[in-house]
Amino acid sequence: MAAIGCLAACDRPVPGPTTAPIGRRLVCSFLPVYVFTLNVVGKVPGFDVQLMLPPTAGCPHDYELTSADARRISQADVLIFSGGLEVFAGDAARRLNPRALQIEAWRGCDLIAAECDDHHESHAHSVNPHVWLSPRQAIRQVRNIADGLSMAYPEHAATFRDQASAYVDRLEALSAEVERARVRLSGRAIVTTHDAFAYLARDLDLRVVATLSIAPGREPSPAHLAGVVRLIRRFRVPVVFSESGTDPRVAELVAREAGVPVRELDAIVTATAPPSADYYERRMASNLHVLSESLK
Repeated sequence: MAAIGCLAACDRPVPGPTTAPIGRRLVCSFLPVYVFTLNVVGKVPGFDVQLMLPPTAGCPHDYELTSADARRISQADVLIFSGGLEVFAGDAARRLNPRALQIEAWRGCDLIAAECDDHHESHAHSVNPHVWLSPRQAIRQVRNIADGLSMAYPEHAATFRDQASAYVDRLEALSAEVERARVRLSGRAIVTTHDAFAYLARDLDLRVVATLSIAPGREPSPAHLAGVVRLIRRFRVPVVFSESGTDPRVAELVAREAGVPVRELDAIVTATAPPSADYYERRMASNLHVLSESLK
């Protein structure tokens, strides 16, 4: 999968209004964005950081807003999106709330081309939007959120940037763990449920030789799954990686046919309860452990 590089306009700061929005209600689209924002805002008083999608909702591919979601967007002062994934961002959100500042966190990330056009036909630039699954790209997202909030609330800019820097230090340590794992795992072939793990695979120099799903919400055909089994055998893939929070039956079927086990990776889009500020770090560390144990 070829990296398409940073977009030309992405190195500019995230735009903000010349005056602070009225109120301090920050609505985050889904779980990783919420965690990143929690770390930037920290304990600055008066801010209400909300998670729009339920923590059990998962990846918001083609997610349709409920009336409660629409109401939350309409009442927000700042809307924070990951970018490329939330079809309800941009103009759709502006129709519901034209006054809210929108922060798109993936600006400037080193993006990967989508596996197939129809997967992301409604997403900007036809790229893989799962950038948060690379700690290195997550750092850029955190900085963009901090920049956007600093422009919106200049009286707290220094605090936001200090807290973002402290969180980035922890993500840098996590990136160093990824780099150490890369030395051990480089070149290994893997099969995953869908293309969510392309960014982590790139960081680790893993080859994703197949994905079980071609597009979110679309059942893979028997012919496609038979092809995946052949690839597992051809490349001697030692394990099939399913995704936490999703139905594992297809992964189990393919793994059984290929004679390999199933192990679970976390796309960090679901939680059984609203997550804590260290949730991303804990789940990513777990992913690294699973990968290292499965591919050793």
